[in-house]
Amino acid sequence: MKPIFCHSLLLFLISYSVASQAMEPFLLPVGSRLEGVGGVYGVAAGAKKLTGESIDLMVGASFGEVESQGALVSHVPLGLSWLSLSGGYLNLSKANLDTQYVRGLQNGPTFRQELSGNMYGLALDASLIPDRLKLTLGYLKSEINLDDYSVHGRKVQRPNKAGYFPVETTSQNLKLSYSNLTDGDFDGIGLKASAGLTTAAGRVGQSDTLTADFRLASYFKILPSLVFVQSNLWSDAHVTSENTKYKTSAQVAAALDTRCATLTDATERADCNELEGYLSEYIAQNNNKGLAVPIGGNQGVRSHDELSLRSAHTRLASFELRGDIGRYFLKDASTKLEVTPFYDLGWSDDRESAVFDRAVQAYGLGLRIVKNNMPIRLAYAQSKSESAWFLALGQSF
Repeated sequence: MKPIFCHSLLLFLISYSVASQAMEPFLLPVGSRLEGVGGVYGVAAGAKKLTGESIDLMVGASFGEVESQGALVSHVPLGLSWLSLSGGYLNLSKANLDTQYVRGLQNGPTFRQELSGNMYGLALDASLIPDRLKLTLGYLKSEINLDDYSVHGRKVQRPNKAGYFPVETTSQNLKLSYSNLTDGDFDGIGLKASAGLTTAAGRVGQSDTLTADFRLASYFKILPSLVFVQSNLWSDAHVTSENTKYKTSAQVAAALDTRCATLTDATERADCNELEGYLSEYIAQNNNKGLAVPIGGNQGVRSHDELSLRSAHTRLASFELRGDIGRYFLKDASTKLEVTPFYDLGWSDDRESAVFDRAVQAYGLGLRIVKNNMPIRLAYAQSKSESAWFLALGQSF
């Protein structure tokens, strides 16, 4: 999506809102800071209820460590009151993030990775029980380019990049979700649950996989201003069509053909070999065992980098107290200011029988500002070997 299109659409929304009182236009600044990514800022503009009762539209752009432009159209009616369609597109000009090409709870060198690419998707939503039970069928097509790497603060020289193919992935997702929370509120006990299946296929040199995940969050209102939340994630990956050509790290390294040995500088040669070794082993393990939902980051073990702690089998348990202190001094009763001490437990292993043998723990303190059921979350987390802080928009669970 070109920026000029976003600007034109924004002008259209502003002018159209004068004539349409039912439509609800909005213009929002957006900012975040995620561990392993850094600062991201931008703007989102759009409108709700474009046709008076349905269809929401949003366009946006981000800058900083993630440069992107995108658009989303949602709640498009399909002739039945319980059936709707959503679709979106994202162009990723540049994204920088830290990653470790290790699995489970192992530690390895941190590579700063620069990515680019694009993705588009569709989602069909069927409301089986209004405001309670929903079935979603999704389709996503993406192409991600592995542009550059840095390690130990130095750019990794790759004499031959031909083996680093763009990662083209086609995914389908089936998800059943339930919630008895209305506008984020509930009486006594609240519950959110979902079960999903996601396929990944079409990637050059990689196996096709199926990932299953189950999520459950329970909310207990101890006092009008104090809520205890307990959340769980259970995810397993399965290889559905094995790529037998790249089952070992040696086979993957031969395909990458980085030619690190041709570098004359010893430091550059060592960096190149380090990247090739870790990346080759990681791809080979993905081909053999698949990849479950990662549990590191602001929606998982909060002391770790985003999208870290990856393996074929992941488990997560989080415990959080949410105390609304804003009700005592904020004049706007619809806004919450919550203090949130929390504790996270995570498990990650390629062997399902050994997944609970070792855990990573994190604890910390956060603040949540909640308006119209949309929280802004600021938190600091600490574990035995890691620490992190983040600023994020949206629900964690």
